[in-house]
Amino acid sequence: MKKPVKPRSTKRAVRSPRAVKKSGSRPALSGRDLRELQQMVLRSALAGEPLPGTGEAVRLPDLQFVTHDGKVLLSDEDLSGRPSVSGAGTPLRIISSSTIAREAKSAQDLAYLRFQPVQVDEEGVSVTLSGEMAASPGRRSLGLSSVRVKFRKVDGQWEAVGGPVASAS
Repeated sequence: MKKPVKPRSTKRAVRSPRAVKKSGSRPALSGRDLRELQQMVLRSALAGEPLPGTGEAVRLPDLQFVTHDGKVLLSDEDLSGRPSVSGAGTPLRIISSSTIAREAKSAQDLAYLRFQPVQVDEEGVSVTLSGEMAASPGRRSLGLSSVRVKFRKVDGQWEAVGGPVASAS
């Protein structure tokens, strides 16, 4: 005996593969939005560009460790897109986790920046940029300072809320 077949809906949900969907009154965050927010935080941290909404620039206390080799390494983990930062004093190099581990083995220590997973709630979107130090073999890796910026959309434009919040690991 055959089971009755339920008719399929003709509507299909089309969603960006990188969209972050949250329940309740939390807004969905598209990949494009995430790229824009990460770009703003990175541009502010590396080039001193003020954030929209607060006029403050991101200050990452341990940035000197990340830029001491004349370049900034940025992990591709939790990174949306390939940002570029004009006006920064040092070139930006996007690097994979496996390359970070390999280069830390051959060098002393390797300092780099990394975006943490984005957090979305009813009040907005939090983007965290952290400095990290991959240690050479036999040494423990370190977390450096990080900075979190909360954003909300106002009249279709992203604005920082309350300014950047720095913390040390």
